[in-house]
Amino acid sequence: MSEPEASAPTSAPQGETPQREFWRDLKPIAHAFRPGAQPELYVADGLTDDENFYAPLSETVGSRPLWISPTQNRWCDVLYARGAGLVNRHYHPHQVFAFTLSGKWGYLEHDWVATAGDFV
Repeated sequence: MSEPEASAPTSAPQGETPQREFWRDLKPIAHAFRPGAQPELYVADGLTDDENFYAPLSETVGSRPLWISPTQNRWCDVLYARGAGLVNRHYHPHQVFAFTLSGKWGYLEHDWVATAGDFV
């Protein structure tokens, strides 16, 4: 059976945002989550300059945990640096995924330096 066609998005005047996202009218996929699949996590406003949300790792660097799984020893956080600094030496129990929003950073153990827009 074919899916019904979605209505075309209505455009807003130049410089204005539409009142409703065009995809809201699309029919969701039936049974999108397979048995045993974990639900996704949604964190509104994960990125903030308010230092009260960050646990200090050094004098200039803080970490804001967004997701922690003690059973898998995995986590996702936002690392925030007010300036140049060094985070204490540590090991990674799993691969690291990072997207650099601004500034630059790197590891002593690697020859690359990540800058704004880089994905590690």
